[in-house]
Amino acid sequence: MALVGADGDVSSFVMDASTKAFQPTGLDRSVVAKDEAGNLVVTAMDGLIYTFDAKGKLTSATAAVDRTQPAAPIYVFDPLVGGGDKVVALKDPVSNRQINLLYSTDP
Repeated sequence: MALVGADGDVSSFVMDASTKAFQPTGLDRSVVAKDEAGNLVVTAMDGLIYTFDAKGKLTSATAAVDRTQPAAPIYVFDPLVGGGDKVVALKDPVSNRQINLLYSTDP
């Protein structure tokens, strides 16, 4: 399996038959796994968690919880807004409340 980054870099992973886990073949140390629904979940080296559906379409990109600061806000990205590189919400992991951000577009 290969993942292509926004910069065009390709990272390859192979599934270990005994553990059913994906192992990187190069320098990329992202963690790749499948969830219960069969989606591919990639915890990337940039600290973001990317979820892809069974067809390979990016369905979400969220910031991982900071274990050293568990009350720090979680940045939520939407792959449909700005190519997935814009923060669309800030979520409070303690209260589970969220501030949604809206962006205007140029005419």
